[in-house]
Amino acid sequence: MANPEKRFPDYYVAAELYHQNIPLDRVYEWTWFQRQDDHWGVYDSLVSFAPNPPTFVLSLLSLARLPPLAAKRTWLVLSLVFLAFALGFLRRVSSLNWRRLILLSLLCVLPLRVDFLFARPYVFMLFPIGSAY
Repeated sequence: MANPEKRFPDYYVAAELYHQNIPLDRVYEWTWFQRQDDHWGVYDSLVSFAPNPPTFVLSLLSLARLPPLAAKRTWLVLSLVFLAFALGFLRRVSSLNWRRLILLSLLCVLPLRVDFLFARPYVFMLFPIGSAY
């Protein structure tokens, strides 16, 4: 199994291709996309570009300027900040104290692990939903 710190989603590779002015319609060609990923050494397994949501690539454009590991670490810190704000929003609209909110978030340890390990956008999407509420 690969080093978890080196894992980064297909979004990063797509954002890097965008910065190099390569047409993004090529990212759906799995063989070519795998070669690009192997070239940069971002992810040491098979990749494919099936983004959900596809516009998430736009949010990684600024991070694609960083090396993969630095971009992953930056996204991890941002995700933790977004999670803290989302818990803060939940505390404001409910009668739960911080201890119960942290216990409640620990029930989501598997989805949060996947979100942090593969830099998925779900905690990022939780932040504007919580702030809008």
